[in-house]
Formats: sequence, structure tokens, C-alpha cells
Amino acid sequence: MKRAEKKKKKKKKKKKKKKKKKKKKKKKKKKKKKKKKKKKKKKKKKKKNSSKNSGEKMREEVILDIQKLLSLSDEEVLNAVRKLRGEVICPYCGSREIVKIGFINRKSGFEVQRFKCKNCGKTFNELDGTPLSGVHSLRRIVLIAYFALYLKFTPSTIMAIVDLKYPTVVRLYKRVIENKEFFNELLELLLNEQ
Repeated sequence: MKRAEKKKKKKKKKKKKKKKKKKKKKKKKKKKKKKKKKKKKKKKKKKKNSSKNSGEKMREEVILDIQKLLSLSDEEVLNAVRKLRGEVICPYCGSREIVKIGFINRKSGFEVQRFKCKNCGKTFNELDGTPLSGVHSLRRIVLIAYFALYLKFTPSTIMAIVDLKYPTVVRLYKRVIENKEFFNELLELLLNEQ
């Protein structure tokens, strides 16, 4: 009988040990799961924070760009166009033989140089031959170009922001879209100055 009792005791001890081992394993698994969950939460928080930070930075950059464009005068935009354009040529015949013949005074208080071509005899100003030809407010079209090219706004959205009539915005928007390269270069020049 003693042997049988000893065997039973050994079996019970083995079962207890197995149970203890199982419990320990379960505890370890739970701890690991908790750690993984914590790590995931931390990563999510970091991602949210980093996306918030990048979003906030982007918003700040856009606000700064818009403020810079709003602070520009038409004359500053005209100076940037002069830098971008380089040498003035006749938009009608392409001749470089031109003569300065005075200025056109704009309502906003700046002057646009006028020229006369020696070849064809036609007169033109320094904005003729550029997408800004005939535009009344250079600041306005530059702002519309920023909204259209950089922020991808539609004409109706731009209309609400700029406070212009819809046909005017659509006309200027089309001009910007048709001359993307010119306006991209002009915006880069204006925003990267100073």
C-alpha cells in the first residue's frame, strides 16, 4: 500500500507542477500581450502626434505663404516677372530691336514700361506676351495661382476666399491652369525671396 500511496503522491505532485507551469505560462503570455498592446498604443500615439505635427507645420507654412502673397504689392509682382522674363522682345514679331516709349500708370499706383518695336512699329508693354497681359491686379492672380496650383482649390472655393465674382475667378483660374509652368516659377520666385 505504501507504494501505491507514494505513486499517487508523485502523480499529484506532477499534476501540481504542471498546473503551476501552465499558470506561469499563462501569466507570461498575458504580460507579453499587455506589453505588445502598450507598445502598439505608444506607436499609435507617436503616429498621431507626428501626423498632427506635420499637419500643423503644413498649415503654418500655408498661412505664412498666403500672408506673404497678400503683403506683396503689384510692383513687387511685376519685378518678379521682370526677373523671370529676362530680355524684352516684341510679342508680335519677336524682334529684339525695341525702344522704350514711356510708362502706363496703373490704378494701384505702379508703372508698367511701354515699348515700340523698330521692326513692325507696334507698341506693347512689358506684360504683353506673358500670361499676365491684361490682368488688372497682379496680386490677385498670383493668389489665385497659389490656391489653384499649390492647394488644388476649385474656382468656387477660391471665389469664397478671394471675394470675387465667379466669372472673374473662372477666367483667371483658366489662365493659371493653361500657364502652370509660368505661375509655378513666379510663385517660387515670390515665396523664396527675402
